[in-house]
Amino acid sequence: FPSHDKDQAKVETVKAKDLAGNEVVMVVKSPSPKNLRDAQVVYNKALRTALESGAILRRKLNDFLTEQKVWDSDKENSYQKILKEISTHEDMLKAGGIALKKAKDIALELRDLRLKLRELLAERQVYDATTAEGQADNTQFNFLVSVCTFKEDGSTLMWSNVDEYDNSRETYAADAASALAKMIYYRDWE
Repeated sequence: FPSHDKDQAKVETVKAKDLAGNEVVMVVKSPSPKNLRDAQVVYNKALRTALESGAILRRKLNDFLTEQKVWDSDKENSYQKILKEISTHEDMLKAGGIALKKAKDIALELRDLRLKLRELLAERQVYDATTAEGQADNTQFNFLVSVCTFKEDGSTLMWSNVDEYDNSRETYAADAASALAKMIYYRDWE
């Protein structure tokens, strides 16, 4: 996770509905340094548990998917080709010195290439969640949602612990997770 910077600490008010249709207002705050340290401990424990239960490591995922005939040499070649094209397009844009129209065309092609890559990797990503690291990532993220989401007052946690969050059937739990994911993963895009 990105390091916490007090100047970049974010707070987002999220309005959602509970299962009964009542409005729920939550305050989602970016993780504090303590939250991040605690989340690393959660990750480490979850990783150990996943490995002890027989989950494979990400670096072994490709071998497993090849054995199961989910990923073959044609898909791998397409993957490598798209990655190379993306890199080439990014380099052209970074280099600059091109006409605006050409830059726009390259950016649109880059968008299309990234979409193709996303589609190609979609099936692999489903399996990634079953790796030891994928399971640990999910456990860590759920912990962060549980400690970064507050009731409307901004000081009372929405869930008393991560288990309460994990077992929540309320749809607003997903809204809180989505808000935190945007803060953590997409903050550089703003």
